[in-house]
Amino acid sequence: MNNEIVACTSEGFLRPTLGESAALVVDDSLPVRVQMRAGLASIVARVDFAETAERALQLIDTHAYAIIFLDITLPDEGAYEICGRIKKHPLQQGATVVMLTGNSSSADRVMGMLAGFDNCLVKPVRRGAVSELAAELARPPAAI
Repeated sequence: MNNEIVACTSEGFLRPTLGESAALVVDDSLPVRVQMRAGLASIVARVDFAETAERALQLIDTHAYAIIFLDITLPDEGAYEICGRIKKHPLQQGATVVMLTGNSSSADRVMGMLAGFDNCLVKPVRRGAVSELAAELARPPAAI
């Protein structure tokens, strides 16, 4: 059984709490990884890092993540394809996949959403953006 802690909302949906969960940051830029480590330090219990798609896929095969930040311009494989693999992976069911991009165009955002990304952060990531995203993810889903 998965030891991940979940929260039950008033609507009865179960979702991971970020405080006891892990995050994965996949980006080949050291400054971005340092910035994301600082932004995630007080939000999740553990942050793992990968500089390549190959390393990210190894981590995804062995660890469950509540949130995965994925750079769309990795040197070894396309992020859109990786996102699709993450979404189908049994260990990553329910993981939020966030696109990291240096381009703030609406076309990039649309392509990301079509590929399965749940959200988008534009680099350089604004101070406080990671905390705001975490707070948004921790909120109960809106009633339909």
